[in-house]
Amino acid sequence: MKTIQDLGRYDSPEAVRHRIQAEHGSDPAVSTVFLLGHFPVVHAGDADPDDHLPRPLPADAFYGDLDGDWGAPDANGVYLPASTSLPSAVELAVGRVDFADLPGTLALLSTTETALLRGYLDKDHSFRRAVTRPARRALMGDALGDFAPDNEAFSASGYRNFGGLVGIGPGSLVTADASPTAGPANRWITQVAANDYLWAYGCGAGNDAPYSGINGLGFDPPWGTLPYSDLLAANPQASFYLFFGSWLVNWASDDNFMRVALAAPGAGLAAAWSGRPYLYFHSMGLGAPIGEGMRLSQNNDGVFYQTPDTSYCRGLYLALLGDPTMRHGLRRTTIQPRRDRERRRCHPDLGRAE
Repeated sequence: MKTIQDLGRYDSPEAVRHRIQAEHGSDPAVSTVFLLGHFPVVHAGDADPDDHLPRPLPADAFYGDLDGDWGAPDANGVYLPASTSLPSAVELAVGRVDFADLPGTLALLSTTETALLRGYLDKDHSFRRAVTRPARRALMGDALGDFAPDNEAFSASGYRNFGGLVGIGPGSLVTADASPTAGPANRWITQVAANDYLWAYGCGAGNDAPYSGINGLGFDPPWGTLPYSDLLAANPQASFYLFFGSWLVNWASDDNFMRVALAAPGAGLAAAWSGRPYLYFHSMGLGAPIGEGMRLSQNNDGVFYQTPDTSYCRGLYLALLGDPTMRHGLRRTTIQPRRDRERRRCHPDLGRAE
């Protein structure tokens, strides 16, 4: 891994992208970009993935596309203003941890952007070193159901991932009650605060900044809204999040729910907006880093990995928030020849299987 420290928030998107291209050119083994801090946010396209009018959205795929023609930004600083999809395949996995523009979060936690970044890296390190190891289970909170008449079933994006990532045995999936009348103990926010989860999915009607949140996952009447402030207060204990709801896709907005999930004192390591289209992280279950799952999802045409409406595939807005090099780190078993097993039984100092 190479750390680049001479680029930052005041550089142009083109300067950052050119540097990434140069690093890959000098070392083709470079496969991943981790944007740690407030690097310039590229806004691109004219997409409407959440049915709230076409508009430019953050597009970190810009930094992972080595050879696509994004052109020059228009007078408003927007790239590809008439497009909705990527100009070419994404070659590098990109993830971002960015705690700029979280005024409410900083106030509620009485902290600073730098301290939040340091706290995230502490969580990252603890997970890598198995100091913290969540139970291999997933949490589902679905307040949108089949979403008739098109039956897009956004939560299927979570269900389809969970089997390969946490298994299908007893206790591997916990389903929260996302109805407006659900009791407090059965709410998604109660469950994610009370127990640790490797993965968690939550979908519902979303709310825009400065009240970023999701209906059906929390307590606020009349819809059981979970605002970002309540997410912070709950100290949530899931490591990897998938969310879906209106407005949340604009992760660069103030106190965005997905970025707050990583800023919270709990276990959050990564988050993504998943439902239009479905995202697929099955490769992570085979030992690949989470960024590879996002890259495959960004390049998906909707046929190899199915999704209800292929018009959302290869969307400019698909992005991963979190360290893209994170792996599950599940314990491996090394199978040894019988003779070696006998030797280790008699001489344990010779080593042991991981």
